[in-house]
Amino acid sequence: MTKILLQQIADLHEARYAAAVEIDFIGFNFDPTLGTVLTIEEVTGIQEWIAGVKKIAIFGNDSIQNIKQLLNKIQVDMIQINTWIPPDELKDLSLPILKKIPIVHDVSFEQANFLMQPYKSMATYFLLDGFNHNITWGSFDNQPFEWKVIAKICQEYPCFVGFNLTVQTAKEVISQIKPLGVALHKGFRNEVNELNFDAIEEILEYRNQRNSQ
Repeated sequence: MTKILLQQIADLHEARYAAAVEIDFIGFNFDPTLGTVLTIEEVTGIQEWIAGVKKIAIFGNDSIQNIKQLLNKIQVDMIQINTWIPPDELKDLSLPILKKIPIVHDVSFEQANFLMQPYKSMATYFLLDGFNHNITWGSFDNQPFEWKVIAKICQEYPCFVGFNLTVQTAKEVISQIKPLGVALHKGFRNEVNELNFDAIEEILEYRNQRNSQ
């Protein structure tokens, strides 16, 4: 079954919605490079009111010690690591890890594999994401080779695919790449950063139809 990760939950309303429609994972952002960062108080206030959805804490350029201190104050199911913390240091973290792998236009399987292999024994999942390089799935329309590269990576590793997906491009990823999951981000928010609930539900319905075939 294709899993759905809704990145960077903004408030309790969004979190309760995600749990109600049976989204698999939601992200609490502590990485300032990605935008709005939640406070510890906001996260603890949210987690008291939701159940059934797995919660991911997203970290950027933090030390292992800082991550551990924050994790002592909140309750999450997984940790997303966005930077290149050495794999050996991740052994000190007690939760499953989602390791973000930045993707550029001309990435080859060999290049991606070189980045991912050291984390293979430590990461439960990987997130293939072109967001930091302003790469969206639409930019691959005339470059089918890159699609095949992403598909091959997803065959070798348990991956979520990001790339600032929209409804249409998320459907393409689900049907063509068949990854473990898709990560929904800015493409599912409007100009004032509000979630597009209709778009999310369209993806959930499409995912469920594909899974039932």
